[in-house]
Amino acid sequence: MNAGVNDLEWLTAVSEHRETTDNDLRVASALVLSDAHQAEDVDGMHWIEANFSIGRLQVLGFLEEAVTVGAETIYELRIPPSA
Repeated sequence: MNAGVNDLEWLTAVSEHRETTDNDLRVASALVLSDAHQAEDVDGMHWIEANFSIGRLQVLGFLEEAVTVGAETIYELRIPPSA
């Protein structure tokens, strides 16, 4: 899931980015620090909200689709140049 990006540096970049929300950080934390592999796995969030945050993290350049099998996608962590 991570292409040489340090998890702590990635979470810090997500946290400090001016366009990310608390929900985005919650999803990012769940992807890195827990067993969350998809939107339905993020504790305390409706899967639609979590899915929206995953999409936002993709648009901002923090996540890139690496592999998609059926309905499941594996993401690579990225730190965009704008971060």
